[in-house]
Amino acid sequence: MLHILWAIIKFILILAGVLIGLALAVILLILFCPVRYRMWGSKDRGNWEHARCTARVSWLLGLVSLRICYQDGKEKHSLKLAGISLFGKKKKRRKKKPETDQVQSVTASKKPVSKQTDEMPSMPTQTEEKLTVSMHTDSEQTDTASGNRKVKESPAPKPEKSQSSQRKGFFLGIRAKLKTVLQRIRTFFKKLKNIRQTFAHIMKKAKWWMGFLRSEEMKEAFGLIKEQCTGLLKHIFPTKISGNAAFGCEDPAVTGMILAVLGMSIPLHKNCIQVSPAFENEESFLEGEINMKGRIYGFVLLRTGIRIYFNKNIKHIINQWKHKEDLNYGK
Repeated sequence: MLHILWAIIKFILILAGVLIGLALAVILLILFCPVRYRMWGSKDRGNWEHARCTARVSWLLGLVSLRICYQDGKEKHSLKLAGISLFGKKKKRRKKKPETDQVQSVTASKKPVSKQTDEMPSMPTQTEEKLTVSMHTDSEQTDTASGNRKVKESPAPKPEKSQSSQRKGFFLGIRAKLKTVLQRIRTFFKKLKNIRQTFAHIMKKAKWWMGFLRSEEMKEAFGLIKEQCTGLLKHIFPTKISGNAAFGCEDPAVTGMILAVLGMSIPLHKNCIQVSPAFENEESFLEGEINMKGRIYGFVLLRTGIRIYFNKNIKHIINQWKHKEDLNYGK
């Protein structure tokens, strides 16, 4: 019985060890196996529609690869795992509608319209005519009687208002107007007081923000972030760049300005791209070819994130930012 229990425990431990080893292997591959990328592009004289561009990203010695291609105004992409394409952009054929639906619609439109036969209304009988005449006469008699009564009943004369009631109404109106004026003055002073309070609150916020941005912790944290980001960009930037470019404008002064701006980018590509300007040209053009490749290691990204997150100055800034409302902006 004990040897069976020991065999089960041994099997569980072996399985757990294999799973832990696989997880560690995957983590090590993600951290130390680089993601490589390569980009190529070219353009001839003419419109940008004829430009060509290709980008390829691969990992784990090309077992996983993503390819994006742009040519003749069309974009294609594909993802491959060990040479087997997982997905790609394929054009779906539109199914043509059968012609039977069109034939049915045409036949339905050609169907004859059925004639509707309307029945003529039957003529009224003599008894109905007599009844209607008697009803009209009765209604006319009742209308004349009610009109006579209205003429006889003249409206009673309204009693004239006395001078005392008129004076009271006049004074009451003046009093109501004075109340409205006083209420408006009070609301105006309340608004002035609120504006003063809001302005003081804004000034306190501005003082808190100025102290927060000018603090020593913020300066040191900003310097650390700048240093780490520049190092990360240098790591991500292509390791090899090569190419050539030729351009020209109608105005030679514009060509000279563009050449001066491109001269500022020499530290980035280390003069690996040969630029040949054309000062004497009737039309503006651009043509050339560029090729670049590089790699990105996962442990460099992880190291940069750890150095930024676990810095004491950055932790202090994050703590102040979280509790800024509790501090009430320095009150």
